[in-house]
Amino acid sequence: MPLGPTVIEGTDGGSSHVIHFTIQLDKTVPVNVGVNFLITPPGADGNGADVSSPLAGTAVILAGSSSVVVDVAIVQDHFVEFNEPFSITLTDAINAVIDPAADTATITIIDDDLNPVAVDDTNWVQEDSAATATGNVLENHNHPGAPVGAFADVQDVDTDPLQVTNVNPITGTWLGDTRDDAMKKLAGMPMQAKPGETWSYNQTNYMLLGMLVEKYSGMSFDDFIMQKIAKPLMLSSATYGDSRVVVPNRGSWYSIIDFSSGRPKRAKSAYPTWVTYPGFIHTAAGLNMTSLDLARFADAVAGGRILKQPSVDQMWTAVKLNDGTTFRMEKTLGVGLGWIVDDIPGHRAVGGTGGSTVAFRHFRDDNITVVVMTNLQGIDPDAMVDSIAALYIPALKTAASLPGS
Repeated sequence: MPLGPTVIEGTDGGSSHVIHFTIQLDKTVPVNVGVNFLITPPGADGNGADVSSPLAGTAVILAGSSSVVVDVAIVQDHFVEFNEPFSITLTDAINAVIDPAADTATITIIDDDLNPVAVDDTNWVQEDSAATATGNVLENHNHPGAPVGAFADVQDVDTDPLQVTNVNPITGTWLGDTRDDAMKKLAGMPMQAKPGETWSYNQTNYMLLGMLVEKYSGMSFDDFIMQKIAKPLMLSSATYGDSRVVVPNRGSWYSIIDFSSGRPKRAKSAYPTWVTYPGFIHTAAGLNMTSLDLARFADAVAGGRILKQPSVDQMWTAVKLNDGTTFRMEKTLGVGLGWIVDDIPGHRAVGGTGGSTVAFRHFRDDNITVVVMTNLQGIDPDAMVDSIAALYIPALKTAASLPGS
């Protein structure tokens, strides 16, 4: 899959180096093919993340095409490190079968940083002191002894441009610890595709949506959800919080997926997990509530208690691409505006899924909502939803047993 076995890391002076992974079919097919992938980054070394791209996603090979490219951006820094390998693994596919002999590719990040030569110099100055920083001043480097908040003075005439920053290092799969940090990073990243050309789950769009909510409501996103939706609907269990927050009656989180070998596989036993989200991504993660309250929310949306019916219909309609085709992950399964949309004839369903841990579906034509909440990653809650729904909608069991379903 990779175009090359190594990539030069680079230092802070330029745009990120990008590795292009090509996912290739052995032949073209007349339907869209979805391929889920996981990226296993280098191990933590205290110097921040080494890749800035999402660590998981779905690549879509459009009908009639034979390949799709997944781009992974390498984070540049000035830290002297060992060369570091990372890998991408194809975990499963829709409308295709993954070749186990070619499901993983490994790339090595080549560190090109050198230790600076120490000389007598002035590495930092207070911004208002009108002094000049001289000597072996490194870009984007907080020098030992510098007071918090210190910046190189604007009168700096060192031959190397000095750009001391206080931006927090990139951590985990997020572009920054604050929304402003993330926006700065995003501004320099290429678009994944032209608008309307394809579909890909993207946390960035949820962050932008939250910014619009805050702009037009005059409230923080969390407050808007609680005051305008949770409180009127009496969803008393709704609250935001990740592993760092004590949420009453919430179970501990576990995983049954083993990532240690670089290729995801089922672990021998479940193990505890620690999940954190920066606050600015609460538009896409971090909401806690009971299964009953989630079912009440879905019923309220269906009943027009949150949005007017034309808006609900638009939100629950599978999106169309620029070429006029309706995007489908498989057969009747597509996506609306933030909702999974399954246009099963006579039994249309909408809902959501998260973290391979929870899932819910509201069956519009049957007025039935099924919610499955677990605390175990990898348990396949979607399959559990389908099985439970079939107990109340016999036609779903019949449809699932048809060849090719």
